[in-house]
Amino acid sequence: MKKILNLFLIISMVTGFTLLPGCKKDANLPSLTTTAVTGITINSAISGGEITSDGGAFITISGICWSTNTNPTITDAKTDDGTGAGSFEGSMTGLTPNTLYYVRAYAINSAGTVYGNELTFTTTGIEVATLTTAAVSAITKTSATLGGDITADGGGDITARGVCYATTTNPLITNDKTSNATGTGTFVSNLTSLVPGTLYYVRAYATNSAGTAYGSEVTFTTSAIALATLTTTAITSVTSSSAASGGEITADGGAAVSDRGICWNTITGPTTSNSKISVGTGTGSFVGNLTSLLPGTTYYVRAFATNTAGTAYGNERTFTTGAALATLTTTTATSITATSATSGGAITSNGGSAITASGICWALTADPTITASKTTDGTSSGSFVSIATALSG
Repeated sequence: MKKILNLFLIISMVTGFTLLPGCKKDANLPSLTTTAVTGITINSAISGGEITSDGGAFITISGICWSTNTNPTITDAKTDDGTGAGSFEGSMTGLTPNTLYYVRAYAINSAGTVYGNELTFTTTGIEVATLTTAAVSAITKTSATLGGDITADGGGDITARGVCYATTTNPLITNDKTSNATGTGTFVSNLTSLVPGTLYYVRAYATNSAGTAYGSEVTFTTSAIALATLTTTAITSVTSSSAASGGEITADGGAAVSDRGICWNTITGPTTSNSKISVGTGTGSFVGNLTSLLPGTTYYVRAFATNTAGTAYGNERTFTTGAALATLTTTTATSITATSATSGGAITSNGGSAITASGICWALTADPTITASKTTDGTSSGSFVSIATALSG
């Protein structure tokens, strides 16, 4: 072929013959390579090509094509990345996470379509989210406030988020939890119906298609319910068998006062297991009456208030009931003479106070008293004998 061409050139030089303008050789397919895949994510990647020869005809389109099957073509997913020879780059989007793909560069001229070498890559998988648990605040006996901050969704939409909590470490969403919408960023949760005086463990959580991720664990203790605070009011209206007292409840200790009143005993430190009366519920002032008391007896009194933490008592007060009249009977008169007679009495109760005088009294009218004639026969309880003298015959 080379010898024939040389001969043709010699003939043309001798004869003056020249090739007609526009007379060309037929175009060939371009030459190109596929460039390395970079920027791989869960749903995208970057590749491209290098066209080293246009094959003698203008490159009308070039790009990359890809598929989950080997030897992808322009009938599969593809990009359009310009014309002409040289290098180009394209982005593959809408990919499926954690999937193997095949990619080839392509170029088209008038001779047809040509493909570069085939490369493979695998998209990254969706990961669990990245998040932190916020500090706990506004702690009460039965509630607290906290939350979380989701800083990365792991490549998948956050479909649930909140905090989970328990009385044991490492709580999960199978324990008690809150639900705080979706998406990344910060959120706040309010925990309610907690048990007073209890240690809780808390973690923020975030769920995407890869699973549930948890933030760091934090702990807090709810406030404990305390005993109520109260005082015992002064003793008033003291009789031989009754008195009045009460109380002032200034704080319920964090739980409703379910019972309140006064209790008393004849020894110090009375409790609700001794004599008592109940006077309603709640805080504030109340008054009650002590009844069926013994005369002339010293009593100890305290107000009480009961809530779920237990029973609290006010300061102790004392009082002594008044004495009652003695109880006695008069014995039948005997040894009756013109000027005297024998009688007496039987003292069955001193009324709560020592007998200071006893005897008999008489008169010529009914119901004599000690302002009439009388005897004085000692200070003891029990039976005694008296002789009425200087009687009229």
